[in-house]
Amino acid sequence: MSRTLIQCHHCKGAGTTVLSSLYELTLKELRKSGRSTGAGLARRMECKATAMNNRLRRLEQLGLAKSEWDGRERWYEA
Repeated sequence: MSRTLIQCHHCKGAGTTVLSSLYELTLKELRKSGRSTGAGLARRMECKATAMNNRLRRLEQLGLAKSEWDGRERWYEA
């Protein structure tokens, strides 16, 4: 599996660090699905929807995913 380098938040952007394996797996699943809700990904990855939404929100903050609202659902894509 290829590793994704992200800006390190500990050194305030002076360097990079490797994305953790949990986030890497979440990003891989999001890329495979194309477009999905947090609940949909949570079912496929067998975890709680809250945990998945937190991961997706962090990936969005890092610029690796984007989201948009459609009614009451938030849809994510890589």
